[in-house]
Amino acid sequence: MGISTLTSYKCAQIFEAVGLSIEVMERCFAGMPSRVEGATFEALAGDALQLHSLGFPTREYPPNSVESVSLPNPGDYQWRKGGELRSDCYLHVVSGTPLNILIGGQIFYKLCVAAVANWSNMGRVN
Repeated sequence: MGISTLTSYKCAQIFEAVGLSIEVMERCFAGMPSRVEGATFEALAGDALQLHSLGFPTREYPPNSVESVSLPNPGDYQWRKGGELRSDCYLHVVSGTPLNILIGGQIFYKLCVAAVANWSNMGRVN
């Protein structure tokens, strides 16, 4: 199916929700399938309030201090000069060869082993 915009999904319901509780699904997304439970209204509200408090803190900071002019960095994303070596670099090699699966499992197995063995030589991900 792939990724698309919300407007293209309107009324089609050809996707599945993941990570929302049954209560949220029944109230906000009636009829949509969901096999994985998750966040409740309380959890969603807590997240929203926490994010709001980061942008609009109740504590006063000194004028022109770092805290007063920037949001905290939780460290989830960080730029690294030259990229970062990752163990999933080989996935595009494996997923980009569906014909080998049809030809035979032996060829596909050899391709996977070669890709995993050589992933560190494939370069860095930027």
